[in-house]
Amino acid sequence: MVPFVAWAIFHAQFTDPRRVAWIGEFPIAATIDWFVFLAFGGTSSFMLFAAAAGLLFAGGRRCLAEWASPVWACLLVCLLTLAAAAAISLHTAILTSRNMIVILPALYVIAAELTASLVHRCGTIAGAMYLSAQVGLMSQPIAAYYTMPMKEQWRESAALVLDTPGCEAAAIHVYGDAANYRFFTKSARLQLQLIEIPAGASADLSNEPVTSCPILLWIVSVSAWDLDDFLARFQLSRSSLDIAEFHEAYVIRRKQPG
Repeated sequence: MVPFVAWAIFHAQFTDPRRVAWIGEFPIAATIDWFVFLAFGGTSSFMLFAAAAGLLFAGGRRCLAEWASPVWACLLVCLLTLAAAAAISLHTAILTSRNMIVILPALYVIAAELTASLVHRCGTIAGAMYLSAQVGLMSQPIAAYYTMPMKEQWRESAALVLDTPGCEAAAIHVYGDAANYRFFTKSARLQLQLIEIPAGASADLSNEPVTSCPILLWIVSVSAWDLDDFLARFQLSRSSLDIAEFHEAYVIRRKQPG
């Protein structure tokens, strides 16, 4: 109950309905899929967990009576948390896969009790085989998580823009929907002007007047494109630019004298 209460207080006090409008429009199926990945590491691991639970439930009343009270308590915690999240979402949408990780401790207690029940009914070897298979499947995404490039392109590129001297109240060209860029800058730079270049469009930035802000263009999520071809669309040359590259993002600045 402690993490749930803290979670509810946080959302009641600090969640801005305007910032979570997308949650209400996000497909429920996608939310469930991502939660399954966060909780179990993927569909195969979840299916193994569900099959083992189904096997025990198929044992009838006697089998259910053998289950320890923590299983029922944890099931109740999961259901109450989901119900509370749904109720809160009637006012402010918060029902996301990441927010639902508060029920992971309860789910893992259920998994532990499930293993104990298998050992009791089918023997130590069966329980150990199930546990090994479950942990092995759940651990599969870990290696990929710690070896893949992390997609922090928005926060990292925004931090550079906000930390660049002279750009506090400047006009900066951005590629794509300016609202996405404004989300990461408006609270810190109210006077920063973002000039939107629609996705797929071109512009001549070679004759932009020199100002105190060296940033010519801020681009996010164009990693699949050839950067030189992209710069050519904006009449820009690498030789006169400093290019800060992030994962799927670029902050393009004029070279400073010296």
